[in-house]
Amino acid sequence: EKRAQGHQSLFVKMKGLREKIHELLLDIPHAKEVRHTDTEGVDIFGFEIVVDVEEDIRELVFRRAVTHNAPILEMRIERVSLEDVFRQLTR
Repeated sequence: EKRAQGHQSLFVKMKGLREKIHELLLDIPHAKEVRHTDTEGVDIFGFEIVVDVEEDIRELVFRRAVTHNAPILEMRIERVSLEDVFRQLTR
């Protein structure tokens, strides 16, 4: 039985210029959405990158960060199934 799939979010905290980091994350293949989530100090920014569940973009993010001299300070994945979304909406 094939189940409908939801999405996956990759949360990253990176050091650098906010606009530069946002642009490099937007340019990642399979990224459906990029949202600024938080700020620490003057040069550390958190972002959420929403992608299809099947896509693992961690290595792409790492390579872009190295190329653009934007150190990654934190990275974590959160997977959300359509079933999880339905449960949250029908509480």
